[in-house]
Amino acid sequence: DIATFGATVTQVRHMVSFGISLVLFCTGSYQYEVRGGGDGGITPTSVNIFSTTRHSVDHSCPPIFMGGRLFFLSKEDPSRLYEYFFLDTSNSNTAVDISLHVQGWLPNTPKELRSIGTQNMVLATFGDDPSTIYVHYCVLMANEKIQAAWCKWKFGVATDSNGNETLVDSIKSFNTFDSVVYILTKRGSSYYLDKMLIGDESNDSGLSFATKLDRRFTVTGTYNSNTKITSWTLPFLDASINKVILGSAFGSKAGFERVVTNTTVGGVTVLTCVGQFTAGSCWIGRSYIVTGK
Repeated sequence: DIATFGATVTQVRHMVSFGISLVLFCTGSYQYEVRGGGDGGITPTSVNIFSTTRHSVDHSCPPIFMGGRLFFLSKEDPSRLYEYFFLDTSNSNTAVDISLHVQGWLPNTPKELRSIGTQNMVLATFGDDPSTIYVHYCVLMANEKIQAAWCKWKFGVATDSNGNETLVDSIKSFNTFDSVVYILTKRGSSYYLDKMLIGDESNDSGLSFATKLDRRFTVTGTYNSNTKITSWTLPFLDASINKVILGSAFGSKAGFERVVTNTTVGGVTVLTCVGQFTAGSCWIGRSYIVTGK
């Protein structure tokens, strides 16, 4: 057995591999590193423990490792995101607050922390903002950070004419695999597994661009010659679906948007549009707003 040292008793809550050492996240705002002797591995006879940093950590949200760095959220009001890394100038490890320039912007109850290494993204959800994923991303050059920014992805929030928001979707959990974000979402009384492909700018088949829609999928419409109306029946209920983009089978009209009416009645959601648009499948989804500060 090996014990941590200090003036207070601490309990190890999380242990994360970091280079040739293990970083221990303990109660009492203590962080330690467990290392072997010299540059060797950790063995029963060579193990050593060193105090490294002291930061408040929210232990309900485990730290994550990405690109030779550790990231963890603090137990503060408001929350802060720290980056733990090796500092060449002092030949030691340190942790810096990478949310300092957006201080007060993050909510107070960290829930889950994930990463997308290929995009240098750290993603977090918070219990007091259940419809949103907060994202920190950066640009690295020769392993040096030259640019960093924050954004947030807000899902399933309806906004009325006065700008008041009503929660539609609630994120229950999420995870990442390669460049895909998988999101377990509750809508009404049902649960859905959504996915987001991050960083893929390839065009859709037959189009000169990629369609950007939430809840995007393809479906082929049916035409009623009596009413002169094309209908697209959705495989799920969603009164917020409001876009139809014509697919590659529509030739010169491919990529054009159709004005549709959403009717959700009797457990079925149907989109309708005047005219015949049954040459092939169409992209269906809901529009979203992008804003910047």
